[in-house]
Amino acid sequence: MNNKLYKVVTVAVMLVLMLTLVGCGQTGSTTTEGKYGGYSSTLYKVLATKEVTIAVVSGFVPVSYKDESGTYVGYDVDVAQAIADSLGAKLNLLEVTSDTRIPSIETGKADIVLGNSTPTMARAQKVGFSNTYLISSEQLLVKEDSAITGADSLPATAKVGVVKGATLDTIFQRKWPEVELVYFELPTDGILAVKNGQVDAFAEDANFLLYQAKLNGGLKVVGGPLDVVSYNAIMLPIEDQVWINYVNRWVFNWVSAGEQALVFEKWFGGPPSIPIVP
Repeated sequence: MNNKLYKVVTVAVMLVLMLTLVGCGQTGSTTTEGKYGGYSSTLYKVLATKEVTIAVVSGFVPVSYKDESGTYVGYDVDVAQAIADSLGAKLNLLEVTSDTRIPSIETGKADIVLGNSTPTMARAQKVGFSNTYLISSEQLLVKEDSAITGADSLPATAKVGVVKGATLDTIFQRKWPEVELVYFELPTDGILAVKNGQVDAFAEDANFLLYQAKLNGGLKVVGGPLDVVSYNAIMLPIEDQVWINYVNRWVFNWVSAGEQALVFEKWFGGPPSIPIVP
């Protein structure tokens, strides 16, 4: 091979190598191949495709459930739509259960999972979490004309309803052992017992109780949290920090603007018992 030909071949090879390196170097960009549907982040995928898939837990009234027409409604559905609107994207809702919500993130079927999820350390080894978007705790439901203002004001003769198999009975045995506990199979049985005067109060998830008080006149939720407060978060792909950053910024703005409180009151029938501090 003569010198001239050798130089031509060398230049050609170098050009091919440079183009290859440039292509490889773009894997972190918004448009080239990556883990999230061919993109380096779910955010870039959603912005490009103008679609976002958000999973909600089925039959979780009033957080996410189907109305009489078969349409999904609820607190989480409003949250999902607001996130989609912030991205200018079409919302695709995916129905999951408590058991399938984490796998839906791990397999990429969902971009986001809502569902009143507590960010435990075990779950944090599998999925990422946003900042708090919903707070839950246990409180007391009483009649509207009751003098009971919380667990500490319960008289020694009080009867308090709890759900059989839950953990609230152990909390009362530890903190208010003088109270007589009445066990029910279903939370709705406890609601009815308060209305009928069978018990003086019923202890359950505060958000659930607020919703029941909204549906049933003459009832109210009283007192502070009976025990540990659960700061629930949005589930996201664990390695997608760009996407986690975006959703965290959205949650901050949504809460700061007062939107979270409005959506909460719409579905639960009253202001949050524990406001979220951005």
